[in-house]
Amino acid sequence: EMLPRPTVTPNQTLVPENGTFTLTCNTSPSADTVLWLWDGVSLSDSERLVLSSDNRTLTVLNFTRGDAGAYQCEVRNLVSTNRSEPSTVTLAYGPDSARIEPSDLRAQPLGSLVTLTCVSDSVPAPSYRWFLNSTELKE
Repeated sequence: EMLPRPTVTPNQTLVPENGTFTLTCNTSPSADTVLWLWDGVSLSDSERLVLSSDNRTLTVLNFTRGDAGAYQCEVRNLVSTNRSEPSTVTLAYGPDSARIEPSDLRAQPLGSLVTLTCVSDSVPAPSYRWFLNSTELKE
Protein backbone atom coordinates (compact mmCIF):
# COMPACT_ATOMS: atom_id res chain seq x y z
CA GLU A 1 0.00 0.00 0.00
CA MET A 2 1.28 3.46 -0.92
CA LEU A 3 1.67 5.47 2.26
CA PRO A 4 -0.18 8.79 2.50
CA ARG A 5 1.80 11.82 3.69
CA PRO A 6 2.06 11.68 7.50
CA THR A 7 1.31 14.71 9.66
CA VAL A 8 3.14 15.90 12.77
CA THR A 9 1.16 17.35 15.65
CA PRO A 10 1.39 19.96 16.87
CA ASN A 11 2.57 21.63 13.66
CA GLN A 12 4.05 24.60 15.51
CA THR A 13 5.40 24.74 19.06
CA LEU A 14 6.83 27.46 21.30
CA VAL A 15 9.04 25.92 24.02
CA PRO A 16 10.82 27.64 26.94
CA GLU A 17 14.54 27.00 27.48
CA ASN A 18 15.06 23.75 29.45
CA GLY A 19 11.43 22.83 28.73
CA THR A 20 10.09 19.61 27.24
CA PHE A 21 8.00 19.09 24.12
CA THR A 22 6.43 16.09 22.42
CA LEU A 23 5.63 15.62 18.74
CA THR A 24 3.44 12.85 17.33
CA CYS A 25 3.69 11.35 13.84
CA ASN A 26 0.19 10.56 12.61
CA THR A 27 0.44 7.92 9.91
CA SER A 28 -1.12 4.85 8.36
CA PRO A 29 -0.97 1.58 10.34
CA SER A 30 0.76 0.07 7.29
CA ALA A 31 3.91 2.14 7.93
CA ASP A 32 6.62 -0.34 8.93
CA THR A 33 9.21 2.26 9.87
CA VAL A 34 8.91 5.76 11.35
CA LEU A 35 11.97 8.03 11.39
CA TRP A 36 12.37 11.54 12.79
CA LEU A 37 14.38 14.34 11.20
CA TRP A 38 15.47 17.72 12.52
CA ASP A 39 16.39 20.27 9.83
CA GLY A 40 16.78 17.29 7.47
CA VAL A 41 19.12 15.31 9.77
CA SER A 42 18.02 11.90 11.10
CA LEU A 43 17.41 11.72 14.88
CA SER A 44 17.80 8.75 17.21
CA ASP A 45 17.30 8.02 20.91
CA SER A 46 19.68 9.88 23.22
CA GLU A 47 19.75 11.30 26.76
CA ARG A 48 17.48 14.15 25.70
CA LEU A 49 15.60 12.60 22.76
CA VAL A 50 13.07 9.96 23.75
CA LEU A 51 11.27 7.89 21.11
CA SER A 52 8.20 5.77 21.85
CA SER A 53 8.49 2.02 21.19
CA ASP A 54 6.84 2.45 17.76
CA ASN A 55 8.82 5.68 17.04
CA ARG A 56 5.58 7.59 16.44
CA THR A 57 6.19 9.94 19.37
CA LEU A 58 9.31 12.07 19.87
CA THR A 59 9.94 13.84 23.18
CA VAL A 60 12.78 16.35 23.57
CA LEU A 61 13.93 17.05 27.13
CA ASN A 62 15.85 20.12 28.40
CA PHE A 63 15.19 22.12 25.22
CA THR A 64 17.98 24.52 24.17
CA ARG A 65 18.33 27.12 21.39
CA GLY A 66 20.18 24.50 19.35
CA ASP A 67 17.08 22.27 19.32
CA ALA A 68 14.91 24.88 17.57
CA GLY A 69 14.09 24.14 13.95
CA ALA A 70 11.97 22.06 11.60
CA TYR A 71 11.00 18.56 12.74
CA GLN A 72 9.58 15.98 10.33
CA CYS A 73 8.64 12.34 10.45
CA GLU A 74 9.32 9.99 7.58
CA VAL A 75 7.34 6.78 7.14
CA ARG A 76 8.31 3.74 5.10
CA ASN A 77 6.95 0.37 4.06
CA LEU A 78 8.02 -2.08 1.35
CA VAL A 79 6.48 -0.05 -1.49
CA SER A 80 6.75 3.61 -0.51
CA THR A 81 8.32 6.35 1.58
CA ASN A 82 6.67 9.63 2.54
CA ARG A 83 7.68 12.60 4.68
CA SER A 84 5.56 15.06 6.67
CA GLU A 85 5.48 18.80 6.28
CA PRO A 86 7.83 20.40 8.84
CA SER A 87 6.64 21.14 12.37
CA THR A 88 8.38 24.31 13.53
CA VAL A 89 9.71 24.32 17.08
CA THR A 90 10.76 27.75 18.36
CA LEU A 91 12.56 28.73 21.56
CA ALA A 92 10.56 31.06 23.81
CA TYR A 93 12.93 33.50 25.53
CA GLY A 94 13.30 36.96 26.96
CA PRO A 95 12.53 39.63 27.14
CA ASP A 96 16.21 40.55 27.17
CA SER A 97 17.25 43.81 28.84
CA ALA A 98 15.25 46.69 27.43
CA ARG A 99 17.06 49.69 25.97
CA ILE A 100 15.79 53.10 24.93
CA GLU A 101 16.80 54.56 21.58
CA PRO A 102 18.25 56.99 20.78
CA SER A 103 20.62 56.30 23.68
CA ASP A 104 22.60 59.53 23.17
CA LEU A 105 19.68 61.94 23.62
CA ARG A 106 20.74 65.35 24.97
CA ALA A 107 18.70 68.07 26.64
CA GLN A 108 15.95 69.35 24.36
CA PRO A 109 14.19 72.71 24.33
CA LEU A 110 11.06 72.80 26.50
CA GLY A 111 7.98 71.82 24.46
CA SER A 112 9.92 70.14 21.64
CA LEU A 113 8.79 66.77 20.31
CA VAL A 114 11.00 63.83 21.28
CA THR A 115 10.45 60.29 20.00
CA LEU A 116 11.82 57.44 22.11
CA THR A 117 11.76 53.78 21.13
CA CYS A 118 12.02 50.89 23.57
CA VAL A 119 13.77 47.80 22.17
CA SER A 120 14.02 44.30 23.65
CA ASP A 121 14.53 40.89 22.05
CA SER A 122 11.89 38.32 22.96
CA VAL A 123 9.88 35.41 21.55
CA PRO A 124 6.96 35.88 21.68
CA ALA A 125 7.22 39.64 21.09
CA PRO A 126 7.22 41.68 24.33
CA SER A 127 4.64 44.24 25.38
CA TYR A 128 5.88 47.57 26.70
CA ARG A 129 4.87 49.98 29.48
CA TRP A 130 6.34 53.47 29.79
CA PHE A 131 7.12 55.26 33.07
CA LEU A 132 8.08 58.86 33.84
CA ASN A 133 9.57 59.43 37.32
CA SER A 134 8.18 56.02 38.46
CA THR A 135 4.65 56.86 37.28
CA GLU A 136 3.20 54.77 34.48
CA LEU A 137 2.25 56.73 31.38
CA LYS A 138 -1.13 55.80 29.92
CA GLU A 139 -2.06 56.24 26.26
